Formats: sequence, structure tokens, C-alpha cells
Amino acid sequence: DCLSEIYITGQSVIESGTQEGVELSCSLKFVSSEYKQLDIKWYFAGEEEPFLQWVPSSGREPQTVGQMFKSRVTTRHTLSNTTHGYKTEQVIRVLRPSIHMSGHYHCKVATFTQEDTSTHSLVIYGKNRNKTLKFSKT
Repeated sequence: DCLSEIYITGQSVIESGTQEGVELSCSLKFVSSEYKQLDIKWYFAGEEEPFLQWVPSSGREPQTVGQMFKSRVTTRHTLSNTTHGYKTEQVIRVLRPSIHMSGHYHCKVATFTQEDTSTHSLVIYGKNRNKTLKFSKT
């Protein structure tokens, strides 16, 4: 089995409300015999259940699980043949990122005999605005 080079790339720090979305990419290499076994799952902040699951050989689009990311994640992927096997990259785009989406994102890739995980920390901070509070008497 040759499942290897699993890693996540993407932005690490962004300001809430300044971007329509933030992209994280999970890349991996594998051999052709592993293709039908590939199971790619994304986890957030130590949750036991993934928020996204994709089995490339199923021919289906990745499935969003749970409510937090239900309408806030889009995906795309690439597959290429290299001299040492295949490489795929799954890109997730978290739409309207907000501070409650800060945390560790984990991409877990498994076959029938192997699994590996890569982690990426994303910090989404709120802008500290100097607001003056006005109180009125009622």
C-alpha cells in the first residue's frame, strides 16, 4: 500500500467578514489499486463525526454531515497521474467564515488497510472596532 503525502494547505489567519470564503486543500498520493478504497473525511475541532465525507470511486459528490457546515461548504477536486502513482487534491471552501469556525481542521484519508490524518489550524478573528455605546433614559 502506498497511501502517502497527506497534507492540508490553506490560509491560517483571516479577519471575519473580509472574505466570501476561505479554502483548505487536502492533498494525497496513492496507487491505482487503492482508488476504490479511498475514503476522505474532514473533521473540525476534535468532533467525533466528520462534517464532510467523500468516497471518490462512488461517483457521488462529497456529502456534508451536520448543521454547522451544511450550507457553508463547497468542494472541488483534481486527480492527476504521476510517475509514482496518482495524486488527488480535495479543496473545501468554507463560505462566510466567522469566528466560531476558528479551530483545527483535520483531513483523514483511509483505505482498507491504512489511514493517515493531516491537521491545519485556522484562526478567524473579529475586528476590534471602537464603538461608542449610547444609552437612553426611558
